[in-house]
Amino acid sequence: MTAPARDLSLTDSQWYGLQRIAAQREISLTELLDKLSSGELIVADPEKLEDRLDLLDALETLAEMKASDEKPVSWKQVASELGH
Repeated sequence: MTAPARDLSLTDSQWYGLQRIAAQREISLTELLDKLSSGELIVADPEKLEDRLDLLDALETLAEMKASDEKPVSWKQVASELGH
């Protein structure tokens, strides 16, 4: 059984933007909308995503430092060594 079709109005900018996103992923617009609606594809705020990636990098670095008994350096020490 096929789900009922729905109408959606988009501006040209919205239409071409969605087309561009689908093309970047090498999928059709229909596939893009299916993936978004099923949760298979998410929309992320680039700044929040960058913050999360930075946090993951920091946690990885801390784990590596702990494994090698390396101690972190404070910002105060860095500034002092740079003459600030």
